Amino acid sequence: MEFDGIFFLGRDVFPEYNYTKKNIFTLLVAHETAHNWWFSQVANDQALEPWLDEAICTYNELLYLEQVAPELVDWWWDFRVFDYKPAGPVDVSIYDYFDYERYRQSVYLRGALFFQAVREEIGEDAFFEFLQKYYLAGKGEIANAELFFSTLEPASDVELDAIRAAFFKNP
Repeated sequence: MEFDGIFFLGRDVFPEYNYTKKNIFTLLVAHETAHNWWFSQVANDQALEPWLDEAICTYNELLYLEQVAPELVDWWWDFRVFDYKPAGPVDVSIYDYFDYERYRQSVYLRGALFFQAVREEIGEDAFFEFLQKYYLAGKGEIANAELFFSTLEPASDVELDAIRAAFFKNP
């Protein structure tokens, strides 16, 4: 559970730590630290638009590994995303699912796939420039999908309608 400036991890993940970066403990620390940063800077409605928080923090696990252990990137995709065969739309509320696993597959895992699809489509430079602009546009605010996409669309000349249609129930 994350809060502004602190997070808690359940006891069950501590035994998973193996003194390397290749474990769920390390990934969850990266994920929850990303919550501390993103949510304290660019907030969102965690009940109605949780993907704005959870998808970006799941994707930040990958960004962390790209910087500190790039040899683990393929492992991360398999371990954290593909092994679960994620399905479902990204833009669901916490009320849309009564099953946490299906909710996680949609919001967290398909959300990470969405961020990767955008990054691949618009390119590295435009993607990271977009993240900076989204941060600046939403800093101190409660962001929503409208702010996210109104910041994303001008970040590149690339048309993103197909990506939105592939990942969102309300593209």
